[in-house]
Formats: sequence, C-alpha cells, structure tokens
Amino acid sequence: VIVENTLNIASSDQDLQDRRFQRQLLQELEFLKEVFESADSDGSGTLDREEFVEICQRPEVKNALLRMEVPAEQPEELFDILDEEGVGQISFLTFHESVKSMAGKTSAIIPGA
Repeated sequence: VIVENTLNIASSDQDLQDRRFQRQLLQELEFLKEVFESADSDGSGTLDREEFVEICQRPEVKNALLRMEVPAEQPEELFDILDEEGVGQISFLTFHESVKSMAGKTSAIIPGA
C-alpha cells in the first residue's frame, strides 16, 4: 500500500511538471512568434537562414529556446533541421510545430548539443 501511494504521488508530480512545461512552452512559443514576425524583414512570412541565425543569437531568444530544452548553441544546424524541404526558408508554422515536437528531447537531434 505504501509503495502504491508513493507511485501515485510520483505520477501526480510528473503530471504537474508536464503541465507546467506545456504551459511554459506555449508562453515561449508566443514570445518567439513575436520575435519571428519582427525579424521577417521582407514580410514574406518566412525567415531565411541569415534572419534565423540573427534572432537565435539574441540572448532572450536563446534563453527561451533553452527553457524549452531546444538547443540554440548551433543555430545554423537547427535551421537545417527545421528547413526539411531544403528551400532555405522556414515559416513560423514550420518553426512552431518543429520546436513544439522537439522541446525537451533534442539532445539526440543535434550532435554535441
């Protein structure tokens, strides 16, 4: 009975942590959307490699990505991963969906991250 109660408490704690992480993830993504849109200098709705690398070098963006457990130390490699089609540009939708799915599990995605 004690072990079962301990497991239930641990499970509840993990659920709470997961909900907090998801809430933080949504807040960070909203912030990144604003940054993404302001960095879209030509109004195309996409960022090219140069624009993406530039925003990733901003401390507040780097910190937001790190809080989501998305490595920002190698923005060029991160851009290549996000630009799955190899067109040299990424939309916010692509960025949003990719970062959301990568959050918390990218240590195996980018070598050395």
